[in-house]
Amino acid sequence: MIRTLSTACAAAALGTALAVPAHADGEVRVEPSRAEPGETVTITAPTSCNDPVATSNAFPYGVQVQLSSADDPTSGRPLGQTEIDSAATPTAYSVDVKCSDGSTITGSVEVVPIGTGPGPDTGGGGLAALNGPRDWGAALAAGAGLVLAAGIGAAVRRSRRDRTEFDA
Repeated sequence: MIRTLSTACAAAALGTALAVPAHADGEVRVEPSRAEPGETVTITAPTSCNDPVATSNAFPYGVQVQLSSADDPTSGRPLGQTEIDSAATPTAYSVDVKCSDGSTITGSVEVVPIGTGPGPDTGGGGLAALNGPRDWGAALAAGAGLVLAAGIGAAVRRSRRDRTEFDA
C-alpha cells in the first residue's frame, strides 16, 4: 500500500515538473505596481508572447497598448507605456496582455489615491516611506507612546529600588 502511494506521489510530482506553462519566461509586470490616477506605468510581457496588446479598466476608456521588444533591447521583453485613467477609482485592476497565438497573460496594478503613491526613489530611507502629514501624526504618536512606556518603566524600577533599600 505504501509503495503504491509512493509511486503515485512520484508520478504526480514528475508530471507537475514536466508541465511547462505556455509562457515559461515570465509574467506580465506593471511598474510601478502601485500608481496614482494620471501616472504613467510601464507594462512588460514575456518574450514568448508575440505581438502583445495590453488592456485594463485602469487605462483610459478603450486604450489598447501595443507592446514592443524594440522598446527594451536589453531584456528583449516587449514593453509599452500608458497612463492610469485620471478617473480610475482606487482599487486593484487586472492588466490583460493578449498574444498573437490567442493566449492571455494577466498582471495587475493597484490604483491608489492621489498623494499616496510610492513617492520618489530616494534610496529606501525611512522618511521616503512616509506619505504625508497624517503619517507624521502616526509616527509622532508611536514615538510619544514609546517615551511614555520608558517613563513608566523607569518609575516602576525606581520605586522597586527605593523599596528594597528601605527594607534592608
